[in-house]
Amino acid sequence: MSRGWEDPARAGASDAALPLVSIIMPAYNAARFIEQAICSVLEQTWLKWELLVINDGSTDDTLAHLTKFNDDRIKVLSQPNKGVSAARNTGLDMAVGKYVVFLDADDVLPKNSISVRVEVLETRPEAAFVDGVVLALDHRTGKLTPHHQPSGEGIPFDRLMRMDERVFFGPSWMIRSSVLMGARFPVEMRHAEDLAFYLTLARRGQYRHVDEVVLHYRRGHGSAMGDLDGLAKGYAQLKSYAAKLSPPPEKVQLQKMQKRIAGILWRSYVKAGRPRKALSHLWSWIKHTDNE
Repeated sequence: MSRGWEDPARAGASDAALPLVSIIMPAYNAARFIEQAICSVLEQTWLKWELLVINDGSTDDTLAHLTKFNDDRIKVLSQPNKGVSAARNTGLDMAVGKYVVFLDADDVLPKNSISVRVEVLETRPEAAFVDGVVLALDHRTGKLTPHHQPSGEGIPFDRLMRMDERVFFGPSWMIRSSVLMGARFPVEMRHAEDLAFYLTLARRGQYRHVDEVVLHYRRGHGSAMGDLDGLAKGYAQLKSYAAKLSPPPEKVQLQKMQKRIAGILWRSYVKAGRPRKALSHLWSWIKHTDNE
């Protein structure tokens, strides 16, 4: 931690003096990994948190695993399956913390993940969002490899419109609850819904990051890239969503988003051995490059 900051929990501050952090965990058929995810929350050095687990219509043993934990800070709500966005929105409706963070049911929080981000939000009142380093966790071997290294600071809207990977990985931000103001994830989207949510918030405060690892992101057991047509649809919805923001983005910002999307899809379809689809997205990339 930075000089001049002492974790109130470690300093013996009363529980009432500590800011509450709401951790929102959507869970659908997450029996394989959810205990590890919850244990990573229980092991946090920051002690004042609530874990809101939204069991989104699981048909496996997810709920049975949840009953193993006896901690008043863990709250479980079961609902019919509505998708990850609806589950996160239910968590946002329930959350009462000063700060909010999302944790998928197959991911893991390093022990200092909460405390290092709370430090920034408590000492820098202009900060609304705090990101951190993300490591990829191989689901077979447990090996950790670099995945997301954030950089820069300031109002993140323009960088999000450019889909800048240095400011956006996924739901890795800790968010000051006061900037939420009713913002919710778009339930009609199945891909890029987290970026759409961040775009809604991005002009409401400053982006900061820490150099510490804040998330182990499990990959290899399921990927959006396995459904390229669904991903393409999600990106089309993202552009439409962004265009309808108030105030709307500048034309050049939308062009940069479209160019970035086209480039991602071109490479993805090439890798998948679908050349016709790849060429259509390559043409879109060239067209938007010419318009800049």
